[in-house]
Amino acid sequence: MRIGWEKLSIININMNNLFYEILETFKYKIKTNKINIEIENLPDCAGDKMQINQLFSNLIDNAIKFMDKKRKGRIKITGKKNDNNVVYCIEDNGIGIDSGNHKKIFELFTRLNQNETSGEGLGLNFVAMIIRRHNGSIKINSEKGKGSKFYISLPVLTNFNVLYDNFM
Repeated sequence: MRIGWEKLSIININMNNLFYEILETFKYKIKTNKINIEIENLPDCAGDKMQINQLFSNLIDNAIKFMDKKRKGRIKITGKKNDNNVVYCIEDNGIGIDSGNHKKIFELFTRLNQNETSGEGLGLNFVAMIIRRHNGSIKINSEKGKGSKFYISLPVLTNFNVLYDNFM
């Protein structure tokens, strides 16, 4: 996928349906790892559906991949609408990320746990690129051994064109 070059096809995205599709994709991994999924009723956002799906699929995949084997896995998905944006939170009780690596994890080919998990170190870099293209933002709250919370802010449809035109 050429995230940075493809023209965005912006639509209103029903995030409840999108997360249903994403979680259905990970159904086997969720069941096998006995992960409890909590999901609130989510507000819609504006975006390119394929890229927003990729963004949240990467975050869910990482949450599953980096579960702490010492406790029952849990992923909680929430969303709150603010004035012109929706802020989604993907929270897990996984292994967490040391605060010194919070910025580094979004860099290309960065893998913190190379010996324990598979991957190329592209997932969170793609997440950051997709969010930038959608004029959104991402913040992380994580502590080693205590899990992670990723906060993703995306525009609502009524405000997207103005924001996007100013961004480009």
